[in-house]
Amino acid sequence: MKKNKQVGLIVVFAVLVLVLIVMIASCRSSGSSSSSSSGQSNDTAQTKTYGPGETWTVDGQWSLTIDSVTATDERNAYSDKNPAQVVVVTYSYNNLGYTSDVQDLYFGDGDFKVLDAGNAVASSYPGNITTYAQATPVGASCNGAQACYGLDNTSDQITLTVSQYDSNHKKQEASFVLPVQ
Repeated sequence: MKKNKQVGLIVVFAVLVLVLIVMIASCRSSGSSSSSSSGQSNDTAQTKTYGPGETWTVDGQWSLTIDSVTATDERNAYSDKNPAQVVVVTYSYNNLGYTSDVQDLYFGDGDFKVLDAGNAVASSYPGNITTYAQATPVGASCNGAQACYGLDNTSDQITLTVSQYDSNHKKQEASFVLPVQ
């Protein structure tokens, strides 16, 4: 009886090891997709840097253009923030095929990380913007959307990094180096 239990445990252990090996192998093969020139990346790919007016396109998903970055002297009297400089980022995007069960394509200030000239991360600022981002269905575009940021350091240029998950739940990222007008 004791020998049968040992053989049974060895068989169960061997099956578990085989299942583990198959799972690891399948994870490696599904995670080894190559990157394309459309902004998709894997862990070893580098993010392309764009300039003002250049368009970042993720094939079959979206295109995004940062139209301008403009400094403003306007301050919100009700805000506790006292930034050295306030900038308004104006941008446009097109939905080329992005779909989601939650919402249509939307790029808002939460999708952007802004660094000033001193590499300090800017925070969104309750500034006076005129055009808000809109959830955009396939085939539609949102033009001239604006987001406002307070910078810790007065800057002649900013770096704006965009992060968004595509329809396949893959994180897409691009960076823009933009002059402040």
